[in-house]
Amino acid sequence: MVVFAGLESQEDYIIRNERTYSVFKYVNEKLPPNAKIFVMNEPRTFYCDRPYITVMPSVRYSLLKDNRELLAKFREAELTHLVVNEYLRDAHGIRGGTVFLEKLKKEDLLVIYDEDPFVVFEIRYR
Repeated sequence: MVVFAGLESQEDYIIRNERTYSVFKYVNEKLPPNAKIFVMNEPRTFYCDRPYITVMPSVRYSLLKDNRELLAKFREAELTHLVVNEYLRDAHGIRGGTVFLEKLKKEDLLVIYDEDPFVVFEIRYR
């Protein structure tokens, strides 16, 4: 009603009521058009206009030996960025992959956006 009455812009209303809007606005405006994103722990991707995946069915996290194998799987999928909902990580996170992801954060992921609960990482392949 506030938008209809002109008391608030549509964008301000969405930002206030949809937590995914801000992170995907950043993704849409700041990431290159050819970016391919793995959205982790967040099923609501309506506002994401870049190519993305939300699952990697070919990855059996329990069978990975180390974080290098996970990075190799990311490379195979041609992923360039991760969008992680940190709040839902423990409740809906990748089972067995969280430890490897934490190691990747130290060595191969660059934080480019961090606004609770979302973090956007650029994947840095060597």
